[in-house]
Amino acid sequence: MLKLELVLQGTGLSPAESGVNNYVLSHVDDLMHTTIRSLAEACYTTPTTVIRYCRKIGYSGFEEFKIRIRQDLSRSDFESYSIRRGRSPWR
Repeated sequence: MLKLELVLQGTGLSPAESGVNNYVLSHVDDLMHTTIRSLAEACYTTPTTVIRYCRKIGYSGFEEFKIRIRQDLSRSDFESYSIRRGRSPWR
C-alpha cells in the first residue's frame, strides 16, 4: 500500500495516531511551518506519538514526513479514493 493511501485511509493507527492523521489531513498547507512539538500540542499528544505515527506509515521521521507528504498530497488525485460507507463528505 502506498504511504499516501495509509494517510488517507488512516488504517491500523492507534487512537492518538488517528488524531495526528486527521489533523494532518485538515492542515496540509500549514504542515511545512509546523514543528513536531506544535503538532503534538495541537493533537493533544506527545512528540513521541507523532514520530511513531510517521514511522508507522513509512517515513523515517517527522522532517521527511513533512516534506514528502505535502508533495504526495499535492500530486494526488483525490477523486480516485472512495469515501467510506456511511460517511458524508460534507460533514
